[in-house]
Amino acid sequence: IEGMAGEGMTVRNAIMGLLENLSSDIDHSFKYFSYQLMKSKVLSLNKLILTGGSSHLKGLSEFLKSRLGIPVELADPLKNLNINNELYKKFNIEKLASNFALSIGLAYRAVQEES
Repeated sequence: IEGMAGEGMTVRNAIMGLLENLSSDIDHSFKYFSYQLMKSKVLSLNKLILTGGSSHLKGLSEFLKSRLGIPVELADPLKNLNINNELYKKFNIEKLASNFALSIGLAYRAVQEES
């Protein structure tokens, strides 16, 4: 998000306020969860894992890392699954893996409920 020029700068300026709100909302949500649900037993947020299509927004991970002061990474819900390497490379699944977090989680839950 930093270091853009021209049209990129216009886009950056348009979304910067939204990204500031996002980082603030993440921080407030953690504080609410920690206090209300865990009675302040959870003292700090030590990592943020992003999922979904918007998680691929250029510079988002770095922006959130700088605002929240914690590591930020893309989820990889496929890392523990046995996937054919040829298919993995052919469809560039590594770059798309975080988009599948919800569907893989729901499938996993359905399998768990059946057993």
